[in-house]
Amino acid sequence: MLDFDCCCPRRKEGIVLRKLGGEAILYDPGQKKAHVLNATALTIWELCSGEVSVRQIEERLKGDFEIDDPLELRSDIEETLVRFHTEGILVL
Repeated sequence: MLDFDCCCPRRKEGIVLRKLGGEAILYDPGQKKAHVLNATALTIWELCSGEVSVRQIEERLKGDFEIDDPLELRSDIEETLVRFHTEGILVL
């Protein structure tokens, strides 16, 4: 299991981002694969600079979106980061 409290996730180099309204498409030319992101996943992606902690991402989302359940938010962030990592577009 990953220790997200010590983690500052970083986007993989070379991923192309195209914004479409409140959503976006990420394209990985190395894998020739596209990923569609909703507004929340896009915000998470944009914050993955390698210098922002998961805790800071969580605080940013709390400020940017109406959050009903903070515990569910943290779980959703971690799930999104794991998915990005599994897809090979994020370094944890």
